[in-house]
Amino acid sequence: MQMSGRPETLNQLVELLNAKEFEIPRNQDKSTDDFPTYLENELNAYQEYYESSLKPRLDDLFPSDAAVADKISILSDGLIIAVRLYYKGKLPDAADSFRKALEEVGFADLSATQVVEAGRNFYRTRASSDRQLVRKDLFHNPFQNRGIVATSRYSIPGLPALYLGDSTYVCWEEFNRKPIRELYFSRFCSAENLNVIKIQRLPDFIEQLKEVKGDFSTALTMFMRYLSLFPLSIACSIRTKSNTDTFKPEYIIPQLLLQFVLSLELESEDDIIHGIMFPSTKVDYNKIQNVPAYNFIFPVRKDESTGYCSDLVRQFALTAPTSIELHMLTNFSSISPLTLEEGMEHVGLTKYVTILDNEKSSYATTAFGTLERILRQLQPAQLENAC
Repeated sequence: MQMSGRPETLNQLVELLNAKEFEIPRNQDKSTDDFPTYLENELNAYQEYYESSLKPRLDDLFPSDAAVADKISILSDGLIIAVRLYYKGKLPDAADSFRKALEEVGFADLSATQVVEAGRNFYRTRASSDRQLVRKDLFHNPFQNRGIVATSRYSIPGLPALYLGDSTYVCWEEFNRKPIRELYFSRFCSAENLNVIKIQRLPDFIEQLKEVKGDFSTALTMFMRYLSLFPLSIACSIRTKSNTDTFKPEYIIPQLLLQFVLSLELESEDDIIHGIMFPSTKVDYNKIQNVPAYNFIFPVRKDESTGYCSDLVRQFALTAPTSIELHMLTNFSSISPLTLEEGMEHVGLTKYVTILDNEKSSYATTAFGTLERILRQLQPAQLENAC
């Protein structure tokens, strides 16, 4: 794409976007349509918005072509066809339709992948009311327990995977706000660089876009990639209409994406996509400020009869699990409000969360800020070296 006139700042691109059209996750509670029809309507609405409202305004800034519009159309059609084939019980055909759509839009080139650098922190939680948990309890389900691996948004029954969160807060939300005294938390630390696909919310994408300083060409490429792949973001980020149903159609596309990632034939180990980063469908993003709230899935890469995936064991170290209650029993006096001197800089004084209605709390002084401060003081170890 050649630019005839370069906007002075990225604000001219950002201001073109209607935040409502890019809202994820999406809520279908008020829809009376079945899921395939609901998804089709959502994707068609985005395509219409791009072609009627966004593309003409982009054309005023620089001459564009039909590439982005074509990619949006091809990807949307492929996602809809895949879901309808799945509904007919034609699962291999659904996967094939999904794969062809991604290949046709050049997903390998468009993919919004990010390198998660070694040393990045994640969190994971698990409930226990009858015993203190140890490191292995916070790792993925061991291979001998495949039978208890249920379906979830990005994982398939019987396929163990390591789900991690950006913060202890998002982990708690993923557990449907289970009483925090019943939850054990571990901090995970990546031991090597990892490639992840990003399903990214618009406000976070805009912040990333602003970090591209002095290189408008790169920023423009990122902008167009985001627009082209947004149908996939929509299809992967729809809240479940029923949490009690065994079959959740909202999981179809995310699971197909995971299968696609696992099936990629790559030229080298450096090209492996290790996982997927995606926004939580449990979090109300209007009630948090500057609090990291993404989830990550890292599927197993080995097929063993027992134990844990050696790749994931190598790639992550984790702390011994702890809980608010356990810490109060042993260090009650240190539960008092934290200070910067106590090592809470990482929590951030500008981070807020609304847990109770109309009660905005500084994240640093919540149980989650306390947990993260505690976990930062614990030493992570790789599972094979853990007791």
